[in-house]
Amino acid sequence: MTKYGVILTGGGARAAYQVGVLRAIADMYPDWNHPFNVIIGTSAGAINAMAVAGNRGLFRHNIDHLEKIWSELTMDRVFRADTISLMRSFSDIARKMISRPIGSGPVSFLNNAPLRKMLQQEIDFESIRNTIRDGHIDAVGLNVCGYATGQNVCFFEGAEGLKGWSVGQRGGTRTELAIDHIMASSAIPTLFRPVKINREYFGDGVTRQMAHISPALRLGASKVLVIGVSANAMCPPDRPEKPGMPTLTQVLAHVFNGMFLDTLDYD
Repeated sequence: MTKYGVILTGGGARAAYQVGVLRAIADMYPDWNHPFNVIIGTSAGAINAMAVAGNRGLFRHNIDHLEKIWSELTMDRVFRADTISLMRSFSDIARKMISRPIGSGPVSFLNNAPLRKMLQQEIDFESIRNTIRDGHIDAVGLNVCGYATGQNVCFFEGAEGLKGWSVGQRGGTRTELAIDHIMASSAIPTLFRPVKINREYFGDGVTRQMAHISPALRLGASKVLVIGVSANAMCPPDRPEKPGMPTLTQVLAHVFNGMFLDTLDYD
């Protein structure tokens, strides 16, 4: 029996493109229930993965809910963007850089507490467990990166018989997925706080992820649909005749594109 997997990678707000692709699939096959046996999400794709794995009847009903989440998504639902919150974050970073107190904990430029609150309202973990228990899907996994070990870990919840793995800097751990796993997978380095799970702090899963498709294959998928968000193949860059000094924004854009987009293309 062929097992189908779907890979929903990171890319910030570009992950909304994944919803458009999933909507097209739902429109083409309106009577489908759960077309994917294995669902893997990373970073913003982790939010999409958990919504796709839900148990709202037909597949298109899950996508309706996912569309609702993205259509109502505003900056203030992801992080606190008011002046006081931003000043507090920057002053906290400056204080810790100067004094470096022991055990001061992780620092970040933005407070993404609103994102946690939104996910608590929108993600039904019991519904996902019912989907797995009823045999509609085999597994859902979220990729994170451990800051102590540097290991890329796929935390997954799935059917009986699925086992974890450890191969070099890649691993898979069976667990009961929770809000912390989504928050960790989407914790963009320096922007959002790492999340402590068990004995280690974890951050955005794409940070050191070189084999995006591997977790789906290890969890039983034999055919995989990968929904990336890169336009590298279609939009080759133009080299300017008189290049100017790159701005900080351009430099950071290349750093994040290298993490979020390029490694999936290579894989």
